[in-house]
Amino acid sequence: MKHSALLLSLIIAGVSTASFAKPAHEDHHPRFETMDSNGDGKLSATEIDTHLQGKMSGIDVNNDGNVTSEELFAHRHANKKRENAERSERHQKKAEKMLSRADLNKDGLVTELELRQQRVSQMMRADADGDGYLTEQE
Repeated sequence: MKHSALLLSLIIAGVSTASFAKPAHEDHHPRFETMDSNGDGKLSATEIDTHLQGKMSGIDVNNDGNVTSEELFAHRHANKKRENAERSERHQKKAEKMLSRADLNKDGLVTELELRQQRVSQMMRADADGDGYLTEQE
């Protein structure tokens, strides 16, 4: 469960899952190093949130301060030219469910801050040793 939450978060953040599949003895992936702003070899919740701020800044297309399922869906599929109807519907439902969980104050609207907080929380669940940081191996 922890790893699937991390995988989903990385996909939304636009990070290739293959980029984190390197053996521990190899150098860190450049994306990990970019996120690891203090260079300590592990990711804090603050470092993840800072990275997500840049990745998620374009989701709120109409700039009303809220992210709709339509905006999230469009963002996630901006580079795909064709999708079949069944897959599109399934992804739309996933986007709606994700936004429902991210609506922390349950006002029916999701701000980019709420979305980022939900992603950080999901990613930090992969913190296997409970030290409050994610290593590349985790």
